[in-house]
Amino acid sequence: MLPCSGWYEWRNEAGIKVKYFFEHADQVPLYMAGILFQHEMTELVTLTTEPNAKCAQFHKRMPVLILPEQAQYWFNASVDELEPLLTAVSDEIIKVTRG
Repeated sequence: MLPCSGWYEWRNEAGIKVKYFFEHADQVPLYMAGILFQHEMTELVTLTTEPNAKCAQFHKRMPVLILPEQAQYWFNASVDELEPLLTAVSDEIIKVTRG
């Protein structure tokens, strides 16, 4: 899990790229799901999923977000048990602001 304050997406509006910031509606940290690959070069890949309705207005995917109450489950569950967490969070959790 990668803690973050949010992420940006850009949308073309009348030929102009406009930046939007996505954050938790309560302005608490978000946790993006990720996989760490350690080999010759260490790589970190964040996981994405189909967007919720709010995010779909801006992009065709969104980060997989792990809610704080799901953190222990994320770290302790088997890979097969994690699938329910790989979906979009509800619209109410995300706040979108221009700029």
